[in-house]
Amino acid sequence: MEDKQPIPYQDVYSLKHQLERLNSSLSALYHATFEDAVLGYSALIHRMVPEALHPDERICHPWYADNLILTSEYPQHEQAFLGIRDIWFDDRANPKRTLDFPGLILCRSTTLPLVDAVNAAKDEFKAAVLALKAKYRQLTDSDIEEGLRLREGEWSSLENVKQAFNQAGMARICIKQVYRKIPVIREPGLLRAKYYHNPKRPSRPRTVAEQLEKFQKRVKKGETTQDMIDAIEVLKGMDPMQMISERQDSNEVVTVNFKLPEPAANNGTKWDQVTGVLPIYCLGDPSWELDNLVDFTSLDIPYETRNSEKKGARKAQVSWAETSFLPAFRLYLPAQ
Repeated sequence: MEDKQPIPYQDVYSLKHQLERLNSSLSALYHATFEDAVLGYSALIHRMVPEALHPDERICHPWYADNLILTSEYPQHEQAFLGIRDIWFDDRANPKRTLDFPGLILCRSTTLPLVDAVNAAKDEFKAAVLALKAKYRQLTDSDIEEGLRLREGEWSSLENVKQAFNQAGMARICIKQVYRKIPVIREPGLLRAKYYHNPKRPSRPRTVAEQLEKFQKRVKKGETTQDMIDAIEVLKGMDPMQMISERQDSNEVVTVNFKLPEPAANNGTKWDQVTGVLPIYCLGDPSWELDNLVDFTSLDIPYETRNSEKKGARKAQVSWAETSFLPAFRLYLPAQ
């Protein structure tokens, strides 16, 4: 095997520096969270029944580990923060998936800026990774994520960013979980929070002309395949302004609908929504009983039931055809 030239120090340092900033901001939030706990601000997490978890989560979710040891007087806070800090691969984990940690943490207003600091540090870490990707443009997200755990010495021709992670001591970091923001409810007076699995299917609409331009750029880089040649010929025969969409596999996102009081003048309530894959920090009061405010019951619907034929009930909302007209690239036409 040929020797590899080390990645420049500044690239490795950038990653290490951003991870240190993230860890520092997490530590500050950790201490504030437990200071809130001492003052009576409660937390509540929900361990879904095993049948409700994605099959890949059932074997490696840290909340379900047989050797999980809690050391504080506030087990709900401790487990919630374990989820927030979970940014490293488990040997058994599927690198294409992340884990869900549904929960809600009540806090003082002085804690919210520390949540913002963690989320800002996550953005900075992501920017550092994207800067490396831009420098070594031949790599994709999947190249990075699927190759971070290579054994020492196993290199391919597209290893620059992975090597930077290894040199930074971060070969086992899960960047998808680093990128996820901690959700926040900043408004006072939470009345209700209901968790559920929200099925989403990412869609990237564009015109035929824009898609052709994307393919032509890839051809110039030498990425030509027979599928791409065939797709280009199909697109050339279409209206350049025809809208099409690149659609990804459907996936579930833990989502929370929450109810807040409207201003007194409106004499009512309002509902809002936030993603709940990580524990939510909520501006609250020590007197609140979270068991009476938070509803996790929908999260316990078995995974196989949620992903059964019942999806047909939402067909009226589908805006893209059921079948791809260029399946090799997941390209769809509008539904008729």
